[in-house]
Amino acid sequence: MNEIYISMPIRINFGGAWSDTPPFCYNEGGCVCNCSAKLNGIRPIRIIAKKIKENKIIIQNEDDVKEYNSLKELKQANDKFLLQRTCIGVSKINNLGFKIITNTEMIPKGSGLGTSSILSLGILTALGKLFNLSIKRNELINKVLEVEKLIGTGGGWQDQAGAICSGIKIITSKPGKKQKLNIEKIKIRPEIKQELNKRILLIYTGNTRNSSNIVFEVMKKYKEDNAQKNNIIELKKIAVKMKNALELGDIDEFASYLNLNYNISQKLSKNIVNDTMNQIFNICEEKIKGKMICGAGNGGFVIVLLKDSIEKKEINDNLIKAFPKSDIRVWEVNIE
Repeated sequence: MNEIYISMPIRINFGGAWSDTPPFCYNEGGCVCNCSAKLNGIRPIRIIAKKIKENKIIIQNEDDVKEYNSLKELKQANDKFLLQRTCIGVSKINNLGFKIITNTEMIPKGSGLGTSSILSLGILTALGKLFNLSIKRNELINKVLEVEKLIGTGGGWQDQAGAICSGIKIITSKPGKKQKLNIEKIKIRPEIKQELNKRILLIYTGNTRNSSNIVFEVMKKYKEDNAQKNNIIELKKIAVKMKNALELGDIDEFASYLNLNYNISQKLSKNIVNDTMNQIFNICEEKIKGKMICGAGNGGFVIVLLKDSIEKKEINDNLIKAFPKSDIRVWEVNIE
Protein backbone atom coordinates (compact mmCIF):
# COMPACT_ATOMS: atom_id res chain seq x y z
CA MET A 1 0.00 0.00 0.00
CA ASN A 2 1.48 3.34 -1.06
CA GLU A 3 -0.85 5.76 0.74
CA ILE A 4 -2.59 5.62 4.13
CA TYR A 5 -5.26 8.03 5.32
CA ILE A 6 -6.31 8.07 8.96
CA SER A 7 -8.76 10.30 10.82
CA MET A 8 -8.77 10.32 14.60
CA PRO A 9 -11.35 11.53 17.15
CA ILE A 10 -10.77 13.75 20.15
CA ARG A 11 -10.72 12.38 23.68
CA ILE A 12 -13.14 13.58 26.37
CA ASN A 13 -12.10 12.68 29.91
CA PHE A 14 -14.81 11.99 32.48
CA GLY A 15 -13.12 10.46 35.53
CA GLY A 16 -9.84 9.12 36.84
CA ALA A 17 -7.52 11.56 35.08
CA TRP A 18 -4.00 11.79 36.56
CA SER A 19 -4.04 8.11 37.52
CA ASP A 20 -2.78 7.35 33.99
CA THR A 21 0.23 9.64 34.39
CA PRO A 22 3.77 8.46 35.20
CA PRO A 23 5.07 7.96 37.81
CA PHE A 24 1.68 7.44 39.52
CA CYS A 25 0.53 4.75 37.07
CA TYR A 26 3.91 3.01 37.34
CA ASN A 27 3.50 2.73 41.12
CA GLU A 28 -0.26 2.41 41.62
CA GLY A 29 -1.81 1.50 38.25
CA GLY A 30 -4.41 3.69 36.56
CA CYS A 31 -8.16 3.71 36.03
CA VAL A 32 -9.83 6.18 33.68
CA CYS A 33 -13.33 6.65 32.27
CA ASN A 34 -13.30 8.54 28.97
CA CYS A 35 -14.65 8.48 25.43
CA SER A 36 -13.77 9.21 21.82
CA ALA A 37 -15.84 11.90 20.13
CA LYS A 38 -16.33 13.90 16.97
CA LEU A 39 -15.90 17.66 17.13
CA ASN A 40 -18.33 19.76 15.12
CA GLY A 41 -19.42 16.60 13.29
CA ILE A 42 -16.04 15.27 12.17
CA ARG A 43 -12.98 13.38 13.36
CA PRO A 44 -10.71 16.43 13.34
CA ILE A 45 -7.22 14.89 13.63
CA ARG A 46 -6.13 13.76 10.16
CA ILE A 47 -2.97 12.05 8.93
CA ILE A 48 -1.79 10.99 5.47
CA ALA A 49 1.34 8.88 5.06
CA LYS A 50 2.46 8.02 1.55
CA LYS A 51 5.49 6.73 -0.27
CA ILE A 52 7.24 9.06 -2.72
CA LYS A 53 9.79 8.53 -5.46
CA GLU A 54 12.27 11.08 -4.09
CA ASN A 55 14.89 9.81 -1.64
CA LYS A 56 13.82 12.15 1.15
CA ILE A 57 11.28 12.58 3.95
CA ILE A 58 8.70 15.34 3.66
CA ILE A 59 6.59 16.57 6.59
CA GLN A 60 3.68 18.90 5.99
CA ASN A 61 0.92 20.38 8.12
CA GLU A 62 -1.85 22.85 7.37
CA ASP A 63 0.47 25.84 6.94
CA ASP A 64 4.06 24.63 6.44
CA VAL A 65 6.18 21.96 4.76
CA LYS A 66 9.78 20.82 5.15
CA GLU A 67 12.04 18.31 3.38
CA TYR A 68 14.78 16.22 5.00
CA ASN A 69 17.45 14.59 2.86
CA SER A 70 18.76 12.15 5.49
CA LEU A 71 17.74 10.55 8.77
CA LYS A 72 20.56 12.48 10.45
CA GLU A 73 19.12 15.76 9.19
CA LEU A 74 15.68 14.70 10.39
CA LYS A 75 16.99 13.89 13.86
CA GLN A 76 19.10 17.02 14.30
CA ALA A 77 16.62 19.56 12.91
CA ASN A 78 15.32 22.38 15.11
CA ASP A 79 11.89 23.19 13.74
CA LYS A 80 8.14 23.11 14.37
CA PHE A 81 7.86 19.44 13.39
CA LEU A 82 9.36 18.02 16.59
CA LEU A 83 6.36 15.77 17.28
CA GLN A 84 6.25 14.34 13.75
CA ARG A 85 10.03 13.81 13.63
CA THR A 86 10.01 12.12 17.03
CA CYS A 87 7.23 9.77 15.90
CA ILE A 88 9.36 8.73 12.92
CA GLY A 89 12.31 8.07 15.23
CA VAL A 90 10.23 6.05 17.69
CA SER A 91 8.75 4.01 14.82
CA LYS A 92 12.30 2.76 14.01
CA ILE A 93 11.83 3.38 10.28
CA ASN A 94 15.32 3.63 8.79
CA ASN A 95 14.61 4.49 5.18
CA LEU A 96 13.67 7.58 3.21
CA GLY A 97 11.06 8.00 0.47
CA PHE A 98 7.87 8.97 2.27
CA LYS A 99 5.73 11.96 3.17
CA ILE A 100 3.59 12.70 6.23
CA ILE A 101 0.77 15.24 6.12
CA THR A 102 -1.01 16.20 9.35
CA ASN A 103 -3.98 18.45 9.98
CA THR A 104 -5.46 19.58 13.31
CA GLU A 105 -6.24 23.16 12.35
CA MET A 106 -9.81 23.27 13.66
CA ILE A 107 -8.66 22.40 17.21
CA PRO A 108 -7.29 25.30 19.28
CA LYS A 109 -3.82 24.68 20.68
CA GLY A 110 -3.78 23.67 24.34
CA SER A 111 -7.33 22.37 23.99
CA GLY A 112 -7.19 19.65 26.65
CA LEU A 113 -8.71 17.20 24.14
CA GLY A 114 -5.60 15.01 23.84
CA THR A 115 -4.61 16.37 20.43
CA SER A 116 -0.83 15.88 20.56
CA SER A 117 -1.01 12.32 21.92
CA ILE A 118 -3.75 11.35 19.48
CA LEU A 119 -1.83 12.91 16.59
CA SER A 120 1.20 10.85 17.62
CA LEU A 121 -0.98 7.75 17.74
CA GLY A 122 -2.28 8.51 14.24
CA ILE A 123 1.19 9.08 12.80
CA LEU A 124 2.58 5.87 14.32
CA THR A 125 -0.46 3.94 13.10
CA ALA A 126 -0.18 5.36 9.58
CA LEU A 127 3.55 4.64 9.36
CA GLY A 128 3.01 1.13 10.66
CA LYS A 129 0.46 0.43 7.96
CA LEU A 130 2.53 2.11 5.24
CA PHE A 131 5.59 -0.03 6.01
CA ASN A 132 3.74 -3.20 7.08
CA LEU A 133 4.97 -3.01 10.67
CA SER A 134 3.19 -5.26 13.12
CA ILE A 135 2.49 -3.04 16.13
CA LYS A 136 0.04 -4.25 18.76
CA ARG A 137 -2.38 -1.91 20.52
CA ASN A 138 -0.54 -1.74 23.85
CA GLU A 139 2.77 -1.24 22.07
CA LEU A 140 1.31 1.71 20.16
CA ILE A 141 0.01 3.27 23.37
CA ASN A 142 3.40 2.93 25.05
CA LYS A 143 5.19 4.30 21.97
CA VAL A 144 3.06 7.45 22.28
CA LEU A 145 4.14 7.72 25.94
CA GLU A 146 7.73 7.52 24.68
CA VAL A 147 7.10 10.31 22.16
CA GLU A 148 5.54 12.53 24.83
CA LYS A 149 8.51 11.95 27.12
CA LEU A 150 11.05 12.73 24.38
CA ILE A 151 9.36 15.99 23.34
CA GLY A 152 8.96 17.05 26.98
CA THR A 153 5.18 17.31 27.21
CA GLY A 154 4.76 14.51 29.76
CA GLY A 155 1.23 13.30 30.35
CA GLY A 156 -0.27 9.84 30.57
CA TRP A 157 -1.83 7.19 28.40
CA GLN A 158 -5.50 8.09 28.54
CA ASP A 159 -5.48 10.32 25.43
CA GLN A 160 -4.23 7.70 23.00
CA ALA A 161 -6.11 4.91 24.80
CA GLY A 162 -9.32 6.95 24.58
CA ALA A 163 -8.94 7.46 20.84
CA ILE A 164 -7.62 4.04 19.82
CA CYS A 165 -11.16 2.62 19.67
CA SER A 166 -14.60 4.22 19.69
CA GLY A 167 -17.11 4.54 22.50
CA ILE A 168 -17.17 5.29 26.22
CA LYS A 169 -14.57 3.17 27.97
CA ILE A 170 -13.14 2.19 31.32
CA ILE A 171 -9.38 1.82 30.92
CA THR A 172 -7.21 0.23 33.59
CA SER A 173 -3.57 -0.68 34.11
CA LYS A 174 -1.56 -2.47 36.74
CA PRO A 175 1.62 -1.05 38.30
CA GLY A 176 4.75 -1.39 36.19
CA LYS A 177 7.07 0.62 33.94
CA LYS A 178 5.61 -1.06 30.84
CA GLN A 179 1.94 -0.19 31.11
CA LYS A 180 -0.38 -2.91 29.81
CA LEU A 181 -3.89 -1.56 29.42
CA ASN A 182 -7.23 -3.25 29.63
CA ILE A 183 -9.71 -1.25 27.52
CA GLU A 184 -13.34 -2.15 28.17
CA LYS A 185 -16.21 -0.53 26.32
CA ILE A 186 -18.97 0.40 28.75
CA LYS A 187 -22.29 -1.21 27.83
CA ILE A 188 -24.68 1.70 27.41
CA ARG A 189 -28.20 1.45 26.09
CA PRO A 190 -28.71 3.35 22.78
CA GLU A 191 -31.21 5.75 24.34
CA ILE A 192 -28.74 6.62 27.12
CA LYS A 193 -26.00 7.38 24.59
CA GLN A 194 -28.49 9.53 22.66
CA GLU A 195 -29.38 11.39 25.86
CA LEU A 196 -25.71 11.96 26.68
CA ASN A 197 -25.07 13.39 23.21
CA LYS A 198 -28.01 15.71 23.73
CA ARG A 199 -26.82 16.94 27.11
CA ILE A 200 -22.99 16.89 27.00
CA LEU A 201 -21.27 19.87 25.47
CA LEU A 202 -17.82 21.40 25.28
CA ILE A 203 -17.18 25.05 26.01
CA TYR A 204 -14.00 26.69 24.76
CA THR A 205 -12.57 29.00 27.42
CA GLY A 206 -10.69 31.17 24.93
CA ASN A 207 -7.40 30.44 26.70
CA THR A 208 -4.54 28.15 25.70
CA ARG A 209 -2.08 26.70 28.18
CA ASN A 210 1.02 24.56 28.46
CA SER A 211 -0.17 21.34 30.08
CA SER A 212 3.36 20.06 30.79
CA ASN A 213 3.82 22.65 33.56
CA ILE A 214 0.70 21.43 35.37
CA VAL A 215 1.59 17.77 34.82
CA PHE A 216 5.03 18.37 36.33
CA GLU A 217 3.55 20.21 39.31
CA VAL A 218 0.88 17.57 40.05
CA MET A 219 3.31 14.65 39.81
CA LYS A 220 5.99 16.44 41.85
CA LYS A 221 3.44 16.97 44.62
CA TYR A 222 2.40 13.30 44.34
CA LYS A 223 5.98 12.21 45.06
CA GLU A 224 6.18 14.51 48.08
CA ASP A 225 2.69 14.47 49.61
CA ASN A 226 0.68 11.41 50.64
CA ALA A 227 -2.57 13.41 50.48
CA GLN A 228 -1.96 13.96 46.75
CA LYS A 229 -1.60 10.21 46.27
CA ASN A 230 -4.86 9.58 48.14
CA ASN A 231 -6.72 12.17 46.04
CA ILE A 232 -5.64 10.50 42.80
CA ILE A 233 -6.64 7.11 44.20
CA GLU A 234 -10.10 8.60 44.87
CA LEU A 235 -10.27 9.71 41.23
CA LYS A 236 -9.62 6.10 40.18
CA LYS A 237 -12.58 4.97 42.30
CA ILE A 238 -14.81 7.63 40.74
CA ALA A 239 -14.06 6.26 37.25
CA VAL A 240 -15.45 2.87 38.31
CA LYS A 241 -18.56 4.49 39.83
CA MET A 242 -19.12 6.36 36.55
CA LYS A 243 -19.02 3.06 34.67
CA ASN A 244 -21.64 1.58 36.98
CA ALA A 245 -23.91 4.63 36.69
CA LEU A 246 -23.73 4.59 32.89
CA GLU A 247 -24.48 0.87 32.69
CA LEU A 248 -27.55 1.47 34.89
CA GLY A 249 -28.57 4.38 32.66
CA ASP A 250 -28.51 6.88 35.55
CA ILE A 251 -27.26 10.08 33.92
CA ASP A 252 -27.91 12.23 36.98
CA GLU A 253 -25.74 9.96 39.13
CA PHE A 254 -23.07 10.07 36.42
CA ALA A 255 -23.29 13.88 36.61
CA SER A 256 -22.76 13.79 40.38
CA TYR A 257 -19.52 11.85 39.83
CA LEU A 258 -18.40 14.42 37.25
CA ASN A 259 -18.81 17.08 39.94
CA LEU A 260 -16.99 14.99 42.54
CA ASN A 261 -14.12 14.37 40.11
CA TYR A 262 -14.00 18.11 39.41
CA ASN A 263 -13.88 19.01 43.10
CA ILE A 264 -11.09 16.55 43.89
CA SER A 265 -9.13 17.61 40.79
CA GLN A 266 -8.98 21.16 42.14
CA LYS A 267 -7.11 19.87 45.20
CA LEU A 268 -4.27 18.61 43.04
CA SER A 269 -3.13 22.07 41.92
CA LYS A 270 -4.32 25.64 42.31
CA ASN A 271 -3.53 26.11 38.60
CA ILE A 272 -6.05 23.57 37.28
CA VAL A 273 -9.00 26.01 37.34
CA ASN A 274 -8.58 29.69 36.44
CA ASP A 275 -10.83 32.75 36.79
CA THR A 276 -12.28 32.46 33.29
CA MET A 277 -13.29 28.86 33.87
CA ASN A 278 -14.95 29.82 37.14
CA GLN A 279 -16.85 32.61 35.37
CA ILE A 280 -18.07 30.18 32.71
CA PHE A 281 -19.23 27.64 35.29
CA ASN A 282 -21.00 30.38 37.27
CA ILE A 283 -22.88 31.53 34.18
CA CYS A 284 -23.95 27.93 33.44
CA GLU A 285 -24.60 26.86 37.03
CA GLU A 286 -28.41 26.96 37.04
CA LYS A 287 -28.65 25.06 33.73
CA ILE A 288 -26.22 22.19 34.31
CA LYS A 289 -26.10 18.98 36.35
CA GLY A 290 -22.37 18.30 36.06
CA LYS A 291 -19.07 19.89 35.09
CA MET A 292 -15.49 18.84 34.50
CA ILE A 293 -12.26 20.23 33.07
CA CYS A 294 -10.64 18.83 29.92
CA GLY A 295 -7.12 17.48 30.22
CA ALA A 296 -4.81 19.24 32.65
CA GLY A 297 -7.04 22.30 32.95
CA ASN A 298 -6.18 26.01 33.25
CA GLY A 299 -7.61 26.71 29.79
CA GLY A 300 -8.66 24.88 26.67
CA PHE A 301 -12.12 23.32 26.92
CA VAL A 302 -14.43 22.48 29.79
CA ILE A 303 -17.23 19.89 29.84
CA VAL A 304 -20.75 20.48 31.11
CA LEU A 305 -23.72 18.13 31.35
CA LEU A 306 -26.98 20.00 30.88
CA LYS A 307 -30.09 19.59 32.95
CA ASP A 308 -32.73 17.52 31.18
CA SER A 309 -34.83 20.41 29.86
CA ILE A 310 -32.03 22.76 28.78
CA GLU A 311 -30.99 23.33 25.16
CA LYS A 312 -27.38 23.87 24.11
CA LYS A 313 -28.33 27.16 22.44
CA GLU A 314 -29.34 28.61 25.80
CA ILE A 315 -25.82 28.10 27.13
CA ASN A 316 -24.20 29.50 24.00
CA ASP A 317 -26.43 32.60 24.02
CA ASN A 318 -25.57 33.28 27.66
CA LEU A 319 -21.85 32.93 26.98
CA ILE A 320 -21.95 35.24 23.95
CA LYS A 321 -23.81 37.81 26.04
CA ALA A 322 -21.29 37.56 28.89
CA PHE A 323 -18.19 37.44 26.65
CA PRO A 324 -19.19 39.31 23.46
CA LYS A 325 -15.66 39.93 22.14
CA SER A 326 -14.07 36.56 22.93
CA ASP A 327 -13.84 33.04 21.50
CA ILE A 328 -15.75 31.61 24.47
CA ARG A 329 -18.55 29.55 23.00
CA VAL A 330 -20.10 26.10 22.72
CA TRP A 331 -18.59 23.53 20.36
CA GLU A 332 -20.70 20.66 19.09
CA VAL A 333 -19.50 17.26 20.31
CA ASN A 334 -20.78 13.75 19.60
CA ILE A 335 -19.72 10.64 21.49
CA GLU A 336 -18.81 7.94 19.00
